[in-house]
Amino acid sequence: MSGIVFSFQALVCCSSVLALELFEQWDVASEHNYHRANVQPSAADMLFMTWYETAEMNAQLLASECKRSKSDPMKDREFGNCSQNIFISPEILSWNEVIATWASGISYFTYGSSQNNVSKIRSFAKIIWAQSHKLGCGFQQCEDENGIFHKHVCNYCPGPMAVKAWYSEVSKFTYGSSSNVFHEIGHYTQLVWAKTYKVGCGLAKCSDNKGTFYNYICNYCPA
Repeated sequence: MSGIVFSFQALVCCSSVLALELFEQWDVASEHNYHRANVQPSAADMLFMTWYETAEMNAQLLASECKRSKSDPMKDREFGNCSQNIFISPEILSWNEVIATWASGISYFTYGSSQNNVSKIRSFAKIIWAQSHKLGCGFQQCEDENGIFHKHVCNYCPGPMAVKAWYSEVSKFTYGSSSNVFHEIGHYTQLVWAKTYKVGCGLAKCSDNKGTFYNYICNYCPA
């Protein structure tokens, strides 16, 4: 049996800006819950999403930076890693239109299939991740050398980001090379070990003298 341990110290982003009015917060949360409630097959463990001010402040901060590039996902003291959707468009769209665009990935998604195209379903998968139950969103109209654009950002907490962090070590891996550094690729190689076909994972919220952190552990069999 092999195992992966992933832990991090949680950070909180702060801002005094709250961009969305209360009725907008309700609309955005309701639209997300609509798409979550209508997945097929239905999810018995799907949690109801409610507004989370810290996630909103982080989303608004990222939107206000007016960068067209992607951002690092939010890390939160209470919930750990959060997932994130970003939508950038030249025209201004309503929140319902933006969320519907993210959710349109459902047309490319087949439950239980190993053939799903991740690039086409990524935004949809973040919306329907069953254990995410807090969200916060921000919006900003921006302008750069290419003209005016509009940036929508939503954070979902907690998010399924540990596996993504392990897989990111692929950038340091060269197949067949004797110069691979194990401590830089160890998580990735356990994740993609060809003979492994069983997995079990656990999560714990912990505290020490440095603050709160989260431990993610997955075991893979056979190793």
